[in-house]
Amino acid sequence: MPAAAGGLHGKKSTLWTTEAWVYNPGPEPAEFVMEFTARGQTAILQAGPFMLDPETSLNWDNVIEELFDSTGSGALWVDSTVPVLFLTRTYTVATGEKAATTKGSYGQAFIGTRNSMTLAKGDGKLYLTGLREDDRFRSNLYFQEVDNAQITVELEVFDDTGVLLGRDEFTIEGHSQRQKNLGQHLGISNTASAFATVAVTSGDGRLGAAASVIDAATGDPTSIDAIHPNQVANTTTKQSDIHTLVAAVANTTGLFASVWKSSLTIVNPTNTSQAVHLVYDVEQDRSGQLENTIETNVTIPAGQQKTWDNVLVALFNVPENAPTQGALHVYSTDGLMISSRTYNERSDNATFGLGLPGLTSGDMITHDGKFGTMMGLTHTKGMRTNLGLAEYSSEDTNVKLTISTTRAGIFDFPPMYRSVPATSHVQLLRIFEKLPPEFEGVTLKGLRIEVVVENGGSVYAYATMIDNKSGDPTTFTTSTN
Repeated sequence: MPAAAGGLHGKKSTLWTTEAWVYNPGPEPAEFVMEFTARGQTAILQAGPFMLDPETSLNWDNVIEELFDSTGSGALWVDSTVPVLFLTRTYTVATGEKAATTKGSYGQAFIGTRNSMTLAKGDGKLYLTGLREDDRFRSNLYFQEVDNAQITVELEVFDDTGVLLGRDEFTIEGHSQRQKNLGQHLGISNTASAFATVAVTSGDGRLGAAASVIDAATGDPTSIDAIHPNQVANTTTKQSDIHTLVAAVANTTGLFASVWKSSLTIVNPTNTSQAVHLVYDVEQDRSGQLENTIETNVTIPAGQQKTWDNVLVALFNVPENAPTQGALHVYSTDGLMISSRTYNERSDNATFGLGLPGLTSGDMITHDGKFGTMMGLTHTKGMRTNLGLAEYSSEDTNVKLTISTTRAGIFDFPPMYRSVPATSHVQLLRIFEKLPPEFEGVTLKGLRIEVVVENGGSVYAYATMIDNKSGDPTTFTTSTN
């Protein structure tokens, strides 16, 4: 886990805390230890061992201070006897003068990175897309060595046209973590759209990376997962095209006076221009002005990035007063690096956002026994949770949803069943309010949702947990077995 914090004071009177969950999805008991290395340090603090029965989990509200009696920031990792799922949510609650005007929490969730999504020397480059550094946003980049061997890392940051804005080469000791800010460490400022490439140039270790883009007005971070070359290779599904799905994009209003828009970022990492075909499958249209699908084409030059701040309006020509949301399918001849940010915009243009990565076939939940788990969710009066399902394989698909608590057997929630039309998106609003009446008004922490495809195609599942006070959403994408 490249980024975690405990009692860390940041810019603009922010105070950062990390809560964490470890879940054993398998049939065998798991024994694991949790380890922490403070930023720039090599000393390893260890907690455990902990035991987890099958299909149970453990969680900590402030993992660094609770387990390691430490404050500050750094990297976490879990070593276990059988595969487990690892998730954190790092969030800020404003302090000082800002606390008088800022209510609620602002968070970002990260799923633990496994070796297949880390990088060794000769493995190519990781991409971090949708970065920004100006008077409205700042970008932090996190790097963690995961194999306990020193590495040298090359970081390059480019503008949309592929012009190099800054470069840095630095060493990371084994099991250590480094953080880079575009402005402070690379001297980059006044760029509204950028992307970074990361490569291991020497050493025997492996690198995990992530980023967060933070709104300066609200302190709200949006997590950016590194895109690995394996995620865009050999995923042909339609007329030899590579098919990438962004589960949800929107131009609509929501509860508590929220106004939702989606930005889209596409990077072409190849040496040739790519013709890209995009299909927006409309799930919800309250204006009567849209068809069921809208299609368009763009060309992404070699080595460049394209960003649309409100993609449905800017790229698909949806009227600004036409509330709509749905799934976005992207087809390209070669690999693309695709990310999105759906955000709630206040009247003063300050934003609270969530990131949804573009995923290909290998990341989908299928009907051949590959199920998905979203964990770390909370049912409380101050939070609402929405569940999103998008269909990938052009088949009508039926799914089974099972809600359970941190410790199996305490509560018996009946399963839910939903149908997802081919290539479309279904959103289940306030899903925990659909629990049996005896749970009304009860605060439940450590909830998880298991998604199983019963028949049909394959789906992309995610949850958004929204703080009712701040309007800030946190994305919880699916970990698959």
